[in-house]
Amino acid sequence: MLVAGVLTIVGAVAGLLLPIGLADLVTRVLYPLLGEFPPAWVGQLAFAAVWGIAFGVPALQLAGAVRLLSGRGRRLLLLTGPLSLFGVGRVVQALAERPDDAGWRVLLVLSALPVLGALLAALPPTRPAARAAAASMPGAAGVAAVLGLLGCAFPLFQAVLALVDRLVVGDRTGSGQPVALLVLEVGLLVATFVGALLLLGRRSWLGLAVPAAAYCLVAGTANSSSSSVILAAPLPAGAAVLAVLPSVRRWIGTRSDSPGEGEARA
Repeated sequence: MLVAGVLTIVGAVAGLLLPIGLADLVTRVLYPLLGEFPPAWVGQLAFAAVWGIAFGVPALQLAGAVRLLSGRGRRLLLLTGPLSLFGVGRVVQALAERPDDAGWRVLLVLSALPVLGALLAALPPTRPAARAAAASMPGAAGVAAVLGLLGCAFPLFQAVLALVDRLVVGDRTGSGQPVALLVLEVGLLVATFVGALLLLGRRSWLGLAVPAAAYCLVAGTANSSSSSVILAAPLPAGAAVLAVLPSVRRWIGTRSDSPGEGEARA
């Protein structure tokens, strides 16, 4: 169940950042029925439905993964995970048109993760004791991990691109961030991503709280006016706050006393 939840979260985060495939789901089904020139209000309604599905499905998949990891059931994940098959089909079509594009191969893997997570969640549990131990996961821990993954994904992508650009092209205008600061941001964002996975695996809450809080401080002191940083900074901050809650720390602290751990040692 842990693997299914983690795979779904990673795939859903990628779906929120790269709404490929799901975005044209409505246009494939609705527009052929409406004809070539649908009324304006119908077109606006269809446009809203397109983006509602593009961002709503990954959000529901995230909720399903959190419910699965917190022991509240797997039904929501089983219902929403297979919807990513539309995204897989779109990426496969694009990959067939441009087989040499490595980016589409990466998107193919990412778009398939929620489907794989749903398939794994549908399997009968083979370790009831471990499942019972995972059922005690507080909702705050799942939300903290999701916020950490969401908060570091796009800023990490931007920071890596900016770092590569600085190393290859250089700072011709003198207005870019120092290389050392970019390296620090990339390191903190990678640590936040790993820390979110460690929290989901019931390994450590400090692994998420420390780098997420440090990234917020670094992003604030850098005086960045980038809208993406301004919008993404509250997410790691929320992850850091939730990760230090007493319920989350108790859940991590009692891992060694759980029945599943005892059986594993035996």
